[in-house]
Amino acid sequence: MLLEVLMKYVNSGLVFVASMFIFSGMVEAKDENLYSGDSYLINESRYCADVYRKDKQAFSNNRMHIYFKDDSGDIIPKNHPVYLKVDFYKNDSRDSNVATVPCHGELYKRRSKHLKIETPLAALVTDDVGQ
Repeated sequence: MLLEVLMKYVNSGLVFVASMFIFSGMVEAKDENLYSGDSYLINESRYCADVYRKDKQAFSNNRMHIYFKDDSGDIIPKNHPVYLKVDFYKNDSRDSNVATVPCHGELYKRRSKHLKIETPLAALVTDDVGQ
């Protein structure tokens, strides 16, 4: 009888310990589709660029879009998706170096391929417009 009671508690303990290992692994799991740091993006595409998340959620700084005038750069905040959407607009004299000011020119092209940014420094170049 004592052995049966003891085995019951041992089995319960093993289930508990196994569950703790499983759940601790889930908590520690890293989302491979997020880049944990800030990324500085430089725009050398010859177009004004509108960068946004493909899931239509805000970046960690609560901005939905980050705008990059040609020959400018700004930070894409930490914990951003590795794959982002980009729309290119024709340059306009009203375009701003301030990343919260939208592009003013006419839409030139929505990039069909997602832009992959998983480094602290990245660039948009003329080849990116054609993709």
